[in-house]
Amino acid sequence: MTKQSSGNIEEGNYNAVLPKLTLPMLPGWKMVPQKTKQIRNSDRVPDVMMESPRGAPVAVECKYDKQVNIAAVEKQVKTILGEETRKGKTIELAVAVLYPSALSGSSLQPEEALSDSVLKYAAYTTSNTGSTERFPDGGWLESSLDKFAGFLETLGDPSLLADEMAEKFIEAVEDAASVLNSQFPKVAEVVKQENCEQTDQMVAALMLNAFIFHHIVAIHHSDKIDSPAQMQQRRQITQTSVGDMWQKILDINYYPIFGVAQECLEAIFDTSKATQMLQMLANAANDIAASDPYAAQSLAGEAFGALIADRKFLASFYTLPASAHLLSELAVARLGTDWSNSEEITQLRIADFACGTGALLTAVYKRIQERARKLQLDTAKLHKQMLEDVFVGADIMPAAVHITAATLSGFHPEVDYTKTETHVMPFGITSEGHVKVGSLEVLEGKHTPTLFGDGTKAVTSQGEESGSNLYVPHESCDLIIMNPPYTSPTNHAIEERQETPLPNFAAFGTDSETQKKMKRRQKQLERIHKQNFGMSVKDGEAGMGTDFFDIAHAKLKPGGTAAFVLSASMPTGAGWQKLRELLSSDYENVTIVSIAAGRHYKTSFSASTSIAEILLLATKCQVKLEDCPEEEAWNWISLYDRPESIAEALLIAKSIAETPFAMGVSEHQLGDSPWGYIAVCKRHISPAMVNNLDLLDALITLFSSDTHALNIVRSNKMAEFPLCRLGDLGTKGPIDRDVGWSKWEPERGPFYLQNHAGVKADFPILWNHNHRNETRFIVPTDRKGRIVKGNEEKAKKIYQTATYLHFNRDFTLTSQPLAACLTRDLAIGGRAWPSFTLHPKDSKRVEKMEWVYPVLLWANSTLGLMSFYITGTRNQKGRSSITVSRLPELLVLDPRKLSREQLSKAKEIFNRLKDKEFMPANMADRDPTRQELDKALICELLEHSQEVLDRLEIIRSQWCNEPHLYSKRRDNPDKLDTFDAEKISDTERTHHE
Repeated sequence: MTKQSSGNIEEGNYNAVLPKLTLPMLPGWKMVPQKTKQIRNSDRVPDVMMESPRGAPVAVECKYDKQVNIAAVEKQVKTILGEETRKGKTIELAVAVLYPSALSGSSLQPEEALSDSVLKYAAYTTSNTGSTERFPDGGWLESSLDKFAGFLETLGDPSLLADEMAEKFIEAVEDAASVLNSQFPKVAEVVKQENCEQTDQMVAALMLNAFIFHHIVAIHHSDKIDSPAQMQQRRQITQTSVGDMWQKILDINYYPIFGVAQECLEAIFDTSKATQMLQMLANAANDIAASDPYAAQSLAGEAFGALIADRKFLASFYTLPASAHLLSELAVARLGTDWSNSEEITQLRIADFACGTGALLTAVYKRIQERARKLQLDTAKLHKQMLEDVFVGADIMPAAVHITAATLSGFHPEVDYTKTETHVMPFGITSEGHVKVGSLEVLEGKHTPTLFGDGTKAVTSQGEESGSNLYVPHESCDLIIMNPPYTSPTNHAIEERQETPLPNFAAFGTDSETQKKMKRRQKQLERIHKQNFGMSVKDGEAGMGTDFFDIAHAKLKPGGTAAFVLSASMPTGAGWQKLRELLSSDYENVTIVSIAAGRHYKTSFSASTSIAEILLLATKCQVKLEDCPEEEAWNWISLYDRPESIAEALLIAKSIAETPFAMGVSEHQLGDSPWGYIAVCKRHISPAMVNNLDLLDALITLFSSDTHALNIVRSNKMAEFPLCRLGDLGTKGPIDRDVGWSKWEPERGPFYLQNHAGVKADFPILWNHNHRNETRFIVPTDRKGRIVKGNEEKAKKIYQTATYLHFNRDFTLTSQPLAACLTRDLAIGGRAWPSFTLHPKDSKRVEKMEWVYPVLLWANSTLGLMSFYITGTRNQKGRSSITVSRLPELLVLDPRKLSREQLSKAKEIFNRLKDKEFMPANMADRDPTRQELDKALICELLEHSQEVLDRLEIIRSQWCNEPHLYSKRRDNPDKLDTFDAEKISDTERTHHE
């Protein structure tokens, strides 16, 4: 024991009571008695030694919070990491704790004094490479004892072993699936899928999961059930012996886990192959479960997610564990439930209608259990009702629903229950000939027929077959949490989809005729939803995400919470406009969480996607708001990096939940490490994924409708700018599909497109991007139109939209210099460069050239680039995209507020700069032409002082160094790639919307 150097009370007195105070809040944790030989081959005794429910040792070293003690306590925890306990278990987690120094002289009893204290602490773990990792990176976490206990519980989460276990899981599944080799069509019938490699992998995953759960069942029923390891020792891993043992398990219960696995096993008619596969899976299960069967079982969903080949159509990506817990903690914190009241807890209704393998529902259950346990509730007593009544999971993937049911069951595998509300939704043509579209069917009413419940062919625990029916009345759910599929509705480029008319409904091999019928069924359900709720937010440009929010809106009760993982295009994309309007009229406390990481793959909350994502949380109003104000304030949270651990995610979520939201920007941190900021501002600004707080503050001030000013912080002044929306100045041009003929929509565009280089044409078109032609204000046209026979009148109308001014639609700021350009002659706008006609509202659609010059100059100035950036959709690194329908929302310089002299000056500046070359937008801080333009715009045209220009120089540097804009091109400006808009993938195309 270490003695306090000054004061009366030794640290050991508090070390003795620390576990007594925390263990009641840590169900299943144990105190390791204080005695020598705790550590193998050492006489060292940690101040506190505990074991998690899974037997993992946790060493805690404690000292008083004094500068001289900090280095010592950190040295102690670092040196104990990697040591073995006398039980032969490696210490992979050690925690340093600093007691308040005032405790050394407290007159209270140690237990009383410590119970009201705020501790400082940090955790140390050993990484896979053997290095020591500290959390937080710097400084100390500070909290009361109950939060400290929650921190310990989170650190004991099995995700610490996720990567290694998941790799073993997938390898075993792939090997076992190769034995099946699509030779057993009856196996595919069991899981309601076509007979293919994907189905073989799913079946192998189900059976491996059953083997892992078999280990858990054997622990609780050792008198009846032999473990797979015991069976292996007796050479009983055969089709017959395993089948008999699984039947014994079914006689006890566990039908959701073993029912479908047993049926799959029986459907393999070749005994030798069945036994070969079982031995592979049993070996893997023994290996995985040897480290931790409970942890392994919870990882089945993550591994399974990597095996779902249909994701190319479903676009459903596995929610990362840390992301799932971040969203779940934020959502559960909104429920307003009395967590000490078991009746209130079991009356909750929590649903995920795109549950996949149950990552979100599982995370929610953990968050609820944590709260209930802290208030001394026995969660095992609640488990039966939680499975039977509280949690609703639905998906079209039978094997995934099975994993969801198994994972939820695994919270208390010793507890019997009658059923679960996890359902496989009908998708395609049913055996009765009905057309069904998965979870969208719940829009029809409160009763929804399903294929089967629990991921099996029955809804009861003992396997009695009966009709499965999902019962979720409208406005009955307290929380709906989802990571819905957001499949592209277009199919213009991806090779696999070229013969797929409707990718939304292309899963499971549905043919084109079935897909069309499903589309009609989708529209029918949309009409039903509109009749019930007055509107639908469904929009094909956004993919399926809006369809699933319709479900949430229908099923959430007033006061209920919606929690979604969505594409980062949601705050700004045109396809999400109706959803944004619904959130403003029917929801409150709208919160958007995004990631401003430097590596773009870390800007998503899901695995296996490079598309940036956001978390959306919103509470349904008790009374619908009369107005739908676009200027309504939303809460914007930007993380500097994606949380890598559940512990980090939970601490961030709790920090957010404890922060009172107020207009403005504030940074937050864990210890000395900032994790991000919270901004409260008008929803149209969308500061998502901006990293620099000073820049963000400037952008919010400049682009807020009630200010439109640049904050000059050094002198506490504001420089006002005459800004307006582009739509106030004229009319947008056509979208590209109304211009160019397409075999997908042959009756739409009136022109065949032909290459065109320099020669005059009757119908010149600025269609595509080529950065080599886009370094100056004037850009040459690259296509000409040839009229499709019979489309002469339509072609004439399209040509009436021809302009000199064009705006960049998909602005790759890391390679393209211009947000707007001019053509030498009137030209039709195309895919990359839609046209916009500037003209007074009360006049004909004739381009007003004296307005064109100031708008063009502004658009390509640094402030104009920032306007484009913050208005556009930024879910791909280095890119901001604005659809034609949203182009009118772009903030530009208002030429109506300029004097004749200023309008003349704008043309003069244009002529002075028109032959000078610009560098890519993200290099504005080193581009002499851009800086010359900035100076001319600020000082000459708008007549601001040098002080304003100096402020702009700082903002320009901050913006160009944003992680979203960083690229190697900043260091190698000569190595620029040609960008071809025609080669944008469908997924990119949709998410740009």
